[in-house]
Amino acid sequence: MPTSGGSRPILALKLLTPLGMAENKPGADVPSSKSGAGSLKLILVCVIAAAIAGGGMFWFSSRHAAAGAAAAQPQATPHEVKTVLHLENFLVNLTDQDANSFFRVGIDLGLSKDLAGKDAEQNKYTPMIRDTILGVLGSYNSSALLSPDGKEQLKKQLLQALQKRFPELGIEDIYFTDYLIQR
Repeated sequence: MPTSGGSRPILALKLLTPLGMAENKPGADVPSSKSGAGSLKLILVCVIAAAIAGGGMFWFSSRHAAAGAAAAQPQATPHEVKTVLHLENFLVNLTDQDANSFFRVGIDLGLSKDLAGKDAEQNKYTPMIRDTILGVLGSYNSSALLSPDGKEQLKKQLLQALQKRFPELGIEDIYFTDYLIQR
């Protein structure tokens, strides 16, 4: 190993080049220190530039995504949920053609009306609410319910059907407490 006048060895780096590109000259194995330092500086500048560009893109996209999400939210606030009406779990056959599929779901309803002290009135609506929900649930197949948008689509459809049939209850939200599909 070559040394530099003293006892410290000089490290020689050999750059890997594609086949056919290397020159077989004496001393070609050891690059000059100027070209190695220049290459290192160039690589360092490229890495820093890429990091700055990536950070700028992240900042720009997150800022515009937050502004777009704020603009997409409706300005009208929904009614406040005062009561949660608990319903027993539902078990339905799904409309799959190729196999028997079952869906078990627990649903609670968020109401803007206060029914806490009115057990008789609550019991009066429960069978009709269950009937409406079973009608909507029975129209789905397992692939629709397992899709990424399936759960949200089901929630929207249930909410629309219940609000249409029972406007006097002030149903504002649907809460899934159990969600299981068996194929």
